[in-house]
Amino acid sequence: MVMKVVILAGGAGRRLENLLAGRPKSLINVLGKPLIYYTLISLSKLGLWDIVLVTDKPSYFEEVPAGIPPTLDVKIVKQEKPEVEGALLSAEDYVKNEERFLMLYGSVITDYEAYRSVIDASKYFKFNALAVPEADLTGLETLEIDINNFITKFSSEPKG
Repeated sequence: MVMKVVILAGGAGRRLENLLAGRPKSLINVLGKPLIYYTLISLSKLGLWDIVLVTDKPSYFEEVPAGIPPTLDVKIVKQEKPEVEGALLSAEDYVKNEERFLMLYGSVITDYEAYRSVIDASKYFKFNALAVPEADLTGLETLEIDINNFITKFSSEPKG
């Protein structure tokens, strides 16, 4: 499967500021690995090796997480303007000659089969997207972390 991938990894995670200490939220550890690790593993399962990671803090991504297949070609591009639009403009040179590419968020864990569905649909439709219904996530705002800043528990707060 030949398709370039753009991963948006510049999210500040303002509600997680104390946990992140200035790092992008795609680097928060879940089960001992940064969120971006799970995205990269999913892409490798699909044979997607040509990846650009867009971030406003490239120095945080200089080390590829342990366990990532060495065949992944991850280029890091500095995001110059804010928001998703700014991130995509920063990746423009990378994808401008592509008929299609896959854009992902680096702070979202998604099963690789969902990515496969989007890629398969792109063969038949000019534009497509994977979307999920909006959900009330109010009760998932409390995290417990251990001494190494690993998430150990998500806690629900009662509404009201």
